[in-house]
Amino acid sequence: MIDYRQRLARLPIMTDDIEISARQEMIMALGRQFELTAYDATYLELTLRTGSTLATFDARLAAAMQQAGGKIYAAAE
Repeated sequence: MIDYRQRLARLPIMTDDIEISARQEMIMALGRQFELTAYDATYLELTLRTGSTLATFDARLAAAMQQAGGKIYAAAE
């Protein structure tokens, strides 16, 4: 049986090395545009910038992602 740490080590985890100061204006603009908290706007900016797919239960954040043209993870029903 594989333990949690082994499973975690196999994930393709990348870190974001771009300074927050370089992204601050975009994050604040997204927050204002979509009426998001700075926390949620940061997730939105990151997923848009990296072309990632956003997985969230937050309806407002998901709607913002769709309006911004990003991808939303849709679990099979």
